[in-house]
Amino acid sequence: MSSGLSMRVLALAAGLATAGSLTAVAVATPAVAAPRVVVTCGSLSAPAPNVHHQTKKAVLNGCTSPKATGGKGVIGVLNTAPGTGFTATVTWNHTGTTNISYSVMAAAPDEKETNGCPSHTHEFNVSGSVTGGTGAAAKLIPNGSPVSAEICVNSKGVTNEPGSKVKF
Repeated sequence: MSSGLSMRVLALAAGLATAGSLTAVAVATPAVAAPRVVVTCGSLSAPAPNVHHQTKKAVLNGCTSPKATGGKGVIGVLNTAPGTGFTATVTWNHTGTTNISYSVMAAAPDEKETNGCPSHTHEFNVSGSVTGGTGAAAKLIPNGSPVSAEICVNSKGVTNEPGSKVKF
């Protein structure tokens, strides 16, 4: 009888182990979608940077999603020298604001570009993310959305690289 009892205990243990592993497989976390670009602006223009490598009132024009952007916006202060931990606020055309945190890095030469920055300018890559906002802009451009731009800087001003867009 002891061998019959042993077989039943083994069968019960095997059944519990199998049920436990099935439970572990069934409990999986859902995939999280990556933030996506929801607004692009066709042009950025700003006065020449000051001695602190900042330009005030960088104007964005040709922006998509007019209900959230009003078609244009102004970045209060834009840093134009390499560095990290910068913050700025975009004030959209009567639709709210978007707060961003970003870094600026010198751009590596890209020989595949057909429309690079003009001669006598320096090219920088701006990248970061949205950290907050207000109004209709905040509803469409959520926290965590990526921010990117390729900018051209010289003593006369700041523009986006020809053919590129500022993305939120």
